[in-house]
Amino acid sequence: MKILVTGGAGYIGSVLVPILIGEGYDVTVVDKLIFGNNLKDFSGFTLYERNVLDLEPAWLDGVDAVIHLAGLSNDPMADFKPRDNFIHNNAVTAHLVYLCKQKNIKRFIFGSTCSIYGYSAVKDMIETDLVSPAFPYGISKMQAEYAINSATDETFRPIIFRQATVYGLAPRMRFDLVVNTMTKAGVRTGKILVNNPDLWRPLVYIKDLAQAYLTALKQPHEVIGTYNIANKNYTILDIAQEVQRALEDRGIKCDLEIQHKDDPRNYRVNINKAKKAFNFSPKTEIAHAVNEILDKLGHKDNPAWENRKFINLEIYKDRLLHGNNLKNRLKRYWRKIIK
Repeated sequence: MKILVTGGAGYIGSVLVPILIGEGYDVTVVDKLIFGNNLKDFSGFTLYERNVLDLEPAWLDGVDAVIHLAGLSNDPMADFKPRDNFIHNNAVTAHLVYLCKQKNIKRFIFGSTCSIYGYSAVKDMIETDLVSPAFPYGISKMQAEYAINSATDETFRPIIFRQATVYGLAPRMRFDLVVNTMTKAGVRTGKILVNNPDLWRPLVYIKDLAQAYLTALKQPHEVIGTYNIANKNYTILDIAQEVQRALEDRGIKCDLEIQHKDDPRNYRVNINKAKKAFNFSPKTEIAHAVNEILDKLGHKDNPAWENRKFINLEIYKDRLLHGNNLKNRLKRYWRKIIK
């Protein structure tokens, strides 16, 4: 079975792609490698270093399924450059759906987000509940879902994962996700900041999420639709306390600094639909992920803790600044030539 994965060198993809290779899939990755080639230690797949906007239709020849992970990955990136957010999360997705339809690719699996639910603290949200995101990232994912669902028919069979906030160790590490961020803060500063203790967030462990994608690939033609994918719902205070306990079990003492900042995101989700369809019932606790990160990075003086490449927004800003500087240099060069 031939699989094309967009964004396959990113945080989720760098965990998922090796699993797919190990399962015997014929894997092609399309990734611009903005955050580096995080698959360089793996072999047995094809990599195209290209923006998904510039994907060659021929790369889809013979493909049985597309897993679409590429896009701007969080609220800070989307807020920094809303225009790019809507291009890469919405327009690119719609274009890719169009290409898949042209190539008669039936299975399309998309990484959406639970933050699409916006602010709702009164119940565990199910997939048929009204979504009401009020910020660029959530809106762009809502629009992408609409583009996918509007194309659904007997020849195009999408599965949409509304993913909870992901946590855990990956070849392309990130320290801009709540569990990972709190782990870093506890290790490096001895203090975990809790912006608002009462807000709810669903979380999903990265390897559990990767297994969900693998399971989705194996589903029969009849299975389509949108699924909440999460391990568990937590308050922000719950998360901080779990991280704090895990660090203390490793001899790392840290305090909690409780604040009460407003946040437009507050939601819990119900995963019964995913349990029924995919037997998705993950059990991985936060402490396990904290220990994996500690085992990899070790002592607080390890410079990897402060590596800017582990913060998506920082690298995105660098790329935009570098690109603008290059454009300006080229403009000045051509002005000289014309003169």
